[in-house]
Amino acid sequence: MKFFLTLVIFAIKCRSRSVRPHGSPGGVYICTQPNWNGDCTWRPPSDDCYLSGLLDLAPGSIGPDPGGYCHLYDESTCKGAVKQTLKFPGMSRWVPIFGSMKCRQFFSD
Repeated sequence: MKFFLTLVIFAIKCRSRSVRPHGSPGGVYICTQPNWNGDCTWRPPSDDCYLSGLLDLAPGSIGPDPGGYCHLYDESTCKGAVKQTLKFPGMSRWVPIFGSMKCRQFFSD
């Protein structure tokens, strides 16, 4: 009985806070709704340029993995001026409107 009660308390604690997976530096977790809800996906580290999506497909949460960062650009080409830089844990809400995003790993000098 004690084991079952501990398991239930652990499950309640895990569901009560926003939990998202952490992958590899340069990877990013993206959800269509704020607070890591909606349709979510994890993108592994790559050199890809991600378009932001429109309306219901626009990110509501963006979380670069520890050791990485994401640049948000106004343009859809991942070039030009950086609108905003996100680092771990990212933004669980109030994601700005942007045209494209590129995520990378931090490299030490």
